[in-house]
Amino acid sequence: MTHGSPLGLWLGIAGLLAAAAMSVALALSWSRLRPLLARLAPARRARILTALCLAPLAAAVALALACLLPSLYASLWPGLDHCTRHADEHLHLCLVHPPQAMLGLTALLVAAAAVVLVLVRAVPGLVRLLRARRVLARLRGLSVVADLPGVRSVDSDAVFSFTGGLLHPDIYLSRGLREQLAPTQLAAVLAHERAHVRRRDVLRRHLAQLGVLLHGPATAHALLSALELACEEACDAEAAASLGDPAEVAQAIVAVARLKPRPPPALAAGVVGFTAEALTHRVTALLAPPPSEATSSRWLLAGAVVALVVLAPALHHATETVLSLLAHP
Repeated sequence: MTHGSPLGLWLGIAGLLAAAAMSVALALSWSRLRPLLARLAPARRARILTALCLAPLAAAVALALACLLPSLYASLWPGLDHCTRHADEHLHLCLVHPPQAMLGLTALLVAAAAVVLVLVRAVPGLVRLLRARRVLARLRGLSVVADLPGVRSVDSDAVFSFTGGLLHPDIYLSRGLREQLAPTQLAAVLAHERAHVRRRDVLRRHLAQLGVLLHGPATAHALLSALELACEEACDAEAAASLGDPAEVAQAIVAVARLKPRPPPALAAGVVGFTAEALTHRVTALLAPPPSEATSSRWLLAGAVVALVVLAPALHHATETVLSLLAHP
């Protein structure tokens, strides 16, 4: 019996369809999701927004797993092998029974165009990231360990503080900022930066930027902007809890805003820092009563895993049916 297109190719097409469906669904529902997310505590909102950035990629991986799980079920219990209930011409997304159908030329061209489009969108971000890593490496060589724990001091009149480094981030503080802030304000800035380090926000940003490549440009921009604000507010809240006074952090935000901080522009793609962005939102969030936390996200994740395992046979069959339309008759 002649085999058709490889299983991996069919699963790739299925993943692209799942990613596209998730991207469209989020684009259509964003106007309703945004006000609901605004009611959540910043740290929780940041986690959910990170998940939304990665949702199309997660949908693609989840559907591929769902399509392969029935093969595992059948190997454990042969009576669950549903492939034997279909004719040989039926498309099988199965490790035991390879697909016999050939993928249509139109579907291949559309899939190739989608992959090329994602790669084209990824190139500018990758170039900016590589440039930022080179500049950060040079800046690290010029900086020295400060007398403050976990801080590297940069001898520059420029006003900036930021956290840089993917897996082992450092805090960079310029002499210009340090000299112009009161001790309490500097303590708030450093508490904010340490929150970025603890939360691994540089890594979070990179993962989110990777995930939004599968979103439309408008949705990608909206998600990244919302995530940026959520991370800043989460670090503000953590700094306020560390210092015991939200007003001190709010005063530091305003003081830094007046100084108009300007970190090296080439670093923007690779670091996170204490900036004056969204000044009104951040100060208001600090001084307002904290939102109540809802159910832990771990329970939602556990529910999603259970649903994937239970619904795998139905998703498997539905995907086979949809993909059959892309095969030659």
